[in-house]
Amino acid sequence: MKEKLRNSIFCLTLILMAGLFLGESKVYAVEVGSDTDAYDGEWGYRFLDDGTVSISEYLGEGGNITIPTELGGYPVSEIGRYPWSNASALYDKLDTLTEITIPGSVKKIDYAFGGSSNLKKVTIEDGVESINSAFQSCDSLESVEVPGSIVSMNGAFSSCDKLKTVIIDSGVETVAGFSGCDNLTDVVIPYGVKEIAGGAFSYCENLTNITLPGEVEINRTSFDGTFNIQTITIAEGSEKVSYNLNYIFDQAVSSANGTRKSLKTLNIPDSVTTMEDNIFERCTALTTINLSNNLTNLGKRQFYRCTSLTHITLPDSLITIDESAFSSCSLLAEINIPDSVIRIEDSAFASCYKLSNVTFGENLQSIGETAFFFTDLVNVTFGNNLQSIGSRAFDMTSSTMRSATIPKNVTSIGEDAFESSEDLTIYGYTGSAAQVYAQENNIRFVALDGGQGTQSGSSTQKTPGGGTGNSGSSYTGDVRRTAGSGASRAIYTTTGSDTAEYSFPAVASGVTEIVIPDTVIINGRSYKVTYVGSNAFAGNTTITKVSIGNNVQTIRSGAFAGCTNLKKITGGKSLTYIYERAFENCAKLKKVNLTSKSLISIGDYAFRKCTSLKSLTVKSKKLTFIGKQAFAGDKKLKKVTLSTTKLKKSSVKAKAFKGIAKKCVFKVPAKKAAAYRKIFKARGAKKEIVK
Repeated sequence: MKEKLRNSIFCLTLILMAGLFLGESKVYAVEVGSDTDAYDGEWGYRFLDDGTVSISEYLGEGGNITIPTELGGYPVSEIGRYPWSNASALYDKLDTLTEITIPGSVKKIDYAFGGSSNLKKVTIEDGVESINSAFQSCDSLESVEVPGSIVSMNGAFSSCDKLKTVIIDSGVETVAGFSGCDNLTDVVIPYGVKEIAGGAFSYCENLTNITLPGEVEINRTSFDGTFNIQTITIAEGSEKVSYNLNYIFDQAVSSANGTRKSLKTLNIPDSVTTMEDNIFERCTALTTINLSNNLTNLGKRQFYRCTSLTHITLPDSLITIDESAFSSCSLLAEINIPDSVIRIEDSAFASCYKLSNVTFGENLQSIGETAFFFTDLVNVTFGNNLQSIGSRAFDMTSSTMRSATIPKNVTSIGEDAFESSEDLTIYGYTGSAAQVYAQENNIRFVALDGGQGTQSGSSTQKTPGGGTGNSGSSYTGDVRRTAGSGASRAIYTTTGSDTAEYSFPAVASGVTEIVIPDTVIINGRSYKVTYVGSNAFAGNTTITKVSIGNNVQTIRSGAFAGCTNLKKITGGKSLTYIYERAFENCAKLKKVNLTSKSLISIGDYAFRKCTSLKSLTVKSKKLTFIGKQAFAGDKKLKKVTLSTTKLKKSSVKAKAFKGIAKKCVFKVPAKKAAAYRKIFKARGAKKEIVK
């Protein structure tokens, strides 16, 4: 006690001596035994061993205050516990504070502002290092930015009931202190943060959007009791997405049965090149995934059983689609495999029950076992670099699977690779693994190189101009006489007592024009050619003009897709249905004049990415359906003429005209101008309709 008294008297003597030199002063002596050593204006402070001072008391009126950088000539390095209280009233000044600015010269803040009920804004300048429990239970605080200088923040903002937004600046290595913030919705944690401490965001029941580094260390209790995260964005700068993120799902978005049911959107920036396995599996509400354009692999079971996922765009950087990456994504309907992909591993798309359209990249070399097991694929065509197809890769596919076109480089086709179906035809090369597989499994085979192939099945086929064919046989010979100009050989499949489908053409070298005939003679009997088969001319880059026979009623899926030099289409006066992707990516097609008076439907993606198309005329008054993205990406389309009055909002599907020329003019029946104006604008058109 005597020692303490001597120290207090000594400090008082120093203060009084300082006053003699400074003249009029704001420095006041204090009572011996007080926590405050001296006063400077409305601030009380105490001396620290390092020659700085700690704020110990505030005597002002509150409101908007700025913490001073020095008091009594001494640097302020700390704000102590309860500087707003005194012996008579614990919180007499605390609730008067509305805004606080803390300069970077302050290094440490103790439990200084905890419980401040009216504090709405806090500005913490860079340089502050420790804020442990400093703002706990500040019920009016709505947003906060944590500077990069912070090294310790345990409990800093816990139980701030109105806190909605948190931004962590670069430089912070460990994030903590937001538990129990009931209304916190948005958190941004930058690349460079190494750890999210245990309990950091526990019981933040309304946290919906979080940005965080891909390799940040997450404690198992970091998100304990936080069940509503809907959007996860990986911070720019991250190079990998680590399995450690799984700990978010352990507590944050798990339900009792182990599924993750709140995550809807995942954003991965271009800085990310790789993802570890099993991170986002079973996120049953996930509908939107934006992947890095530099990603090389997805990780095993990455999106396994994401049962709400309907579409995903894979980046051109992807090399491998890993094992079970999309297995059991039961609503996934289509996928485009980019040219960069070399391997599709085992079960990658297994049990994607609605997967009906897959575009395979040119450089794909191997397809693993059960890769597309139990899907809804109808037609598959592989790039020329494919070498192997694993066992049961396409087994248990839709019973309507009709064709598989297999390149000559394929040397290995595993057991039961394709569903054995009476409707399936394998197109390949004489003496190839494809032909051997077809023969061994009693599947119809058609040789692409003009050789003879024996097939099994119930459909009657005939190659006009050659011999006749019965069930189980087909012939490939010179058919120019009856198939029309340009076709070197063709397969016609009878579809009724007097109709046939032009199901497989092969174009002679150098031929640029194709004529699809009105009729064909099979076994001495005339059949009307009413269909152009699925993928009949898909990917053909030589033909420039097609004349469609006058009996053709249906152009099936992908019939002319990717005919990148096709410039003109004529004929087709009986055309009734144009199926999905029929003319997709016909990049040189400039004018489409559909003269048929009976056309009812233009399918999904039918003319998508026809980037030279300028004019479209549909003369049919019966047109009732325009499919999803039917003309999307036709950036030069400036004139559309329609005669139909039967279109409705429900029958013109999403993005049907998205990406067409901004000044495109629609000419429609006068009585439908007002209605069509609304419909087409909602589907991507910009210009008002001209009557």
